[in-house]
Amino acid sequence: MGRVHLFEFNDQPWIPDAWRRYITEYLQFMMEHGPFDELPKLIGRVCEGENEDVQIVDLCSGSGGPWPAYLEEPMDEFDGVEVLLTDLHPNTDAFRRIEERTDGRVAGHREAVDATEVPEQCSGPRTIVNGLHQFQADTARAILADAVDAGVPIGVYEVMDRRIPTLISTLFVPLFVILLTPLVRPFRPGRLFWTYLIPVVPLLIFWDGLVSALRVYSPEELRKLTAELDEYEWEIDSVPAGKGPQRVTYLIGRQKQ
Repeated sequence: MGRVHLFEFNDQPWIPDAWRRYITEYLQFMMEHGPFDELPKLIGRVCEGENEDVQIVDLCSGSGGPWPAYLEEPMDEFDGVEVLLTDLHPNTDAFRRIEERTDGRVAGHREAVDATEVPEQCSGPRTIVNGLHQFQADTARAILADAVDAGVPIGVYEVMDRRIPTLISTLFVPLFVILLTPLVRPFRPGRLFWTYLIPVVPLLIFWDGLVSALRVYSPEELRKLTAELDEYEWEIDSVPAGKGPQRVTYLIGRQKQ
């Protein structure tokens, strides 16, 4: 199936900030508790060859993605690593909680960051976890080109894909949202209202999950995006995410030696 770029509610500027938080906080919860055992190993490789103490600049961070779990407890892949979270719509409340939870190893950039024009003060290897699919091909290429122009490594990781089993699994997303919402933190009365009394949140997350799967770039499409960025070496593949059926499609780029 070819890539289909339908709209996601979370991308829309008119969506209420509260609904955006409910979506991204649920997605962060799933990233922390999902069966993605191979993901930290793949992400950690973006730091290979860097200095012992390195800051990763995470783009399109939402409410933090997997980073709080990765840096809250010791993990060999991130020994000596700090992370700067950035987003076009920064969730400053989530960033503050993560800073407290990780003793500052994960910090949030409070100002909006356009992934195609990352400011110089946000320096270090770049990562995008479940974020590149948000962009049309020209913008996705510009994000990669900006990393090339800055001379920094970049890693892109997606745990969704366009396989039929993945698309079918999205039909169960509303049920998972209903069952798991009491476990999502921080506790928000509004989340309960918009999940159980008026089930807006389950439907938003279902639609955005389905569209995300349809939007994800395949390895072949990623190779096309990087074809003209030949100053870099690009490793592109799709591998099992862990014990479950999910797969991680990833791209790691760095300057040629």
